[in-house]
Amino acid sequence: MKKNEKNRNTYGTPNGRIVVQAISGDIDSILVLLDFYRKYISSLARIKYTQGDGKEVSFYDSDLRDELYTKFMDATVMFNIRK
Repeated sequence: MKKNEKNRNTYGTPNGRIVVQAISGDIDSILVLLDFYRKYISSLARIKYTQGDGKEVSFYDSDLRDELYTKFMDATVMFNIRK
């Protein structure tokens, strides 16, 4: 069994226990969530634009990626679960 398989439900998403622990500030659980969203966050950090000659150019902004990771971690621990 892979290390992260025990942290995922049958759909491959992080299970509820991991989410609750991440919200509580558990760094290992936050890292599991970050690993799950890594591709999505990386896709958001790819910047595309069209040059004056009509050529489409894209580049990867690692500073933006790091900022998105930070905002994700901040939002995770600030999340409130209502009972």
